[in-house]
Amino acid sequence: METHSPVTLAEIAELAGVRRPSVSNWRRRHADFPPPVGGTPTVPLFDAEAVAAWLDRRTLPRSSATAPDLPENAPCPTYGDVFRDGLRLRAITATDGRPSDAVLLDALTALAESAVSSTASDKPRQETSSYTRGAHLHLTRLAAEIGVPATAEKLLGTAQRLRTSWASTVTPPAVCALVAGLVQELADGIDDLVVADLAAGSGALLAALLLGGGKPRAVQAAESAEELRELLRLRLRCHRFTDPVIVPDAMGPEPPFTDADVVLADPPFHPSEKAESHDHPLRWAERIVDCLGPGGYGFAVMPEWSLYTTSRGGITPAVVRVRDALLRRRCLRAVIQLPRRVHPFLTGSELALLILTPGGGAPTITMCDADRIAVRHGAPGRAGWIAAWARETARLIGRARDRAAHPELCRDFRPDHLLDDRPLLPSLRLAPVAGAADHLDTTAISRQAAAVAFAPEPVSVAEWLSRLETAPRVTPVHHERLGNLIRSGQIRLLPGHRIPLGRLGTRGQRVYGREELTGERAVGDRRIDPLVLADYPAASVTEPGDVVVLPEDGLRAVVDEAGGSVLLFPVQGLRIRAYGELRGPNAQALGREARLRLRPHQLAAMISSRRNARRARGSLVRRVDLHSLEIPVLSPEETAELDHVMRDLALHTENLKRRLAAIERLGTDLAAGVADGALTLRVR
Repeated sequence: METHSPVTLAEIAELAGVRRPSVSNWRRRHADFPPPVGGTPTVPLFDAEAVAAWLDRRTLPRSSATAPDLPENAPCPTYGDVFRDGLRLRAITATDGRPSDAVLLDALTALAESAVSSTASDKPRQETSSYTRGAHLHLTRLAAEIGVPATAEKLLGTAQRLRTSWASTVTPPAVCALVAGLVQELADGIDDLVVADLAAGSGALLAALLLGGGKPRAVQAAESAEELRELLRLRLRCHRFTDPVIVPDAMGPEPPFTDADVVLADPPFHPSEKAESHDHPLRWAERIVDCLGPGGYGFAVMPEWSLYTTSRGGITPAVVRVRDALLRRRCLRAVIQLPRRVHPFLTGSELALLILTPGGGAPTITMCDADRIAVRHGAPGRAGWIAAWARETARLIGRARDRAAHPELCRDFRPDHLLDDRPLLPSLRLAPVAGAADHLDTTAISRQAAAVAFAPEPVSVAEWLSRLETAPRVTPVHHERLGNLIRSGQIRLLPGHRIPLGRLGTRGQRVYGREELTGERAVGDRRIDPLVLADYPAASVTEPGDVVVLPEDGLRAVVDEAGGSVLLFPVQGLRIRAYGELRGPNAQALGREARLRLRPHQLAAMISSRRNARRARGSLVRRVDLHSLEIPVLSPEETAELDHVMRDLALHTENLKRRLAAIERLGTDLAAGVADGALTLRVR
């Protein structure tokens, strides 16, 4: 008879694989829930065996990630089964003051020994100072019930709870499930194949393939950390692989493996500063291609920035050169944009999965937005969420007929069409782009609606609308990134400041915050006293013509005509340096105004255009890096005309708030047409 210490409500939730509120609901709604046996009123303790017996009456839903795949009529496991497994794992991995890494390694060693000898009996193990007889009994009983491989995976699943030194580097379960599904879909499993992992770590990706069924001909791995190589060796022994090839370095002068059928890599995360360095993430993609045999498939987990970075000011970063080389060699089979929050530790960084083939093996490249697929299946943590979106993504990648039915989620592209120095992100490539005819129709409709809305107003407004003309652009338009203009000094970036709302009042200098740019508060309602502003020496004020930007919630931008305003975070500002010189006494005589290629209202319109607003979609915090926005390069004459149109438009919008919806729609459509290079503007 196994005995366990009492458990708290939080421990019941953890051991049963549910959330803490679920246990509270069980206790409140069911009178037969076991009563407390100790503790305090705020932290009661419950008998573990009584809780397990009560949970035996509650079966797992078949969609739950905890429930195994069973035949349709087979009985489903209960929460009691999961709870008891959790109790055993807790007993097996009890640290008793010892390092958690050593505890887990001892448990895996004992389990691997039983796997090699093909015995998982209750034969007592000689008690040592590092591994007790009781823990060994729990381990052998669990292995006898669910098998050695499943027990090993359950043990390693406790790494995060035990806070092992390598827990934060484990490949997320969602990515493991997706890769396993893709291998099954593309390579029809791993039976009699050679499988290699170039950045194996603790072996999560390899284990996902091995648990998926099938017996590979050989398993190869590379890992630089000695302790993880030992852990990986034990893990593979638990899966009945006694002689895996494990090397310490995958990035040496020569590939560590050749002619592999499936090659994996989830390399250490690299920040975006590595874009200019030779040590960038896409080096791993190149090495995967070097290790692949004919007809093989490679899978590489990459930070999203490695696909987003483009050339800057005529300089091509190393990561872009390698990406273009992979496209030209036709080594990219697919690019999958992974869901947000897919990695529990890299919560602020988004990831993508590359599917690679040997050179010349990919006539087309499939772009798949798995983030949109995952959103359709609910929020992360929902029962069956991982299995649902991973299964649908693998199906779309593997079947052309399904891709044709869902082009907004997954579509094929020719490699030469992707060599245009634009981000290689599926969310951007799959976004629908309106053509010139669409822009002409949209702006005509919105202009007519605005004219009707302004009919009761002064005739000057209606006349201005009637004089506004649009025509298809004849010459192509070139786009320039806002980041290039900032780095070259043509535009200065003004940060927003964190000033407590309690220090704002109704007198002093006006402020621009989120509420002002979203329309919740009128500009000027909130102000800050100059004496209060003096307490924030880093806070600067705007100048006339500065563009005020809210880089989230749809990218909003307005022009501060008067200046003297204070920006509140997350609002930022952009100052056109050349525009400030126009306020000088000799600006007109020098002809500076006629040569301007950037003007405030033109810049604000292009920033808030739909072209740039798409770049905010899918971001974890719904924000976008201003440096990545694109602005069309126009002639000085067209710049002045566009700025004049946008200036008048903003003036009418400000003066006629009751017609706000109609006039804003017109401005949005005009900016969209110009930004996409479909329209040119002039006033008769």
